[in-house]
Amino acid sequence: DTHSYCFEGKGCEAEKLNQSAKMFNAMSQSRHNLQAGLQHAAATSEARLAQLQAFKDQELHQLRQRASWALREAEERHDREMRELLHELEEERARSSAERYHIERLQQSLVQLREAA
Repeated sequence: DTHSYCFEGKGCEAEKLNQSAKMFNAMSQSRHNLQAGLQHAAATSEARLAQLQAFKDQELHQLRQRASWALREAEERHDREMRELLHELEEERARSSAERYHIERLQQSLVQLREAA
């Protein structure tokens, strides 16, 4: 047997080769397990990254919607305020025009009174 050869110095190389092969196989299996673990970790990281990206995209979409709504509200409020101011200006012009007409009538009446006196 090889064990007795090894003691006689004849089969020791074969035994060393056999042990080296076993060690290489164990290292190869460890390397394979490590690669599988790394692939799993990479896939998990990519899935998590995709989840975070989807969450970020959803948050951005919601922020854009809220900003759009706020802008629309501000524009509507501005338009309403401008219409109210325009209405007030038109009323003031009408009052001013009526007052000017009334003043002109009073001035004409005063002139007529002076001429009659």
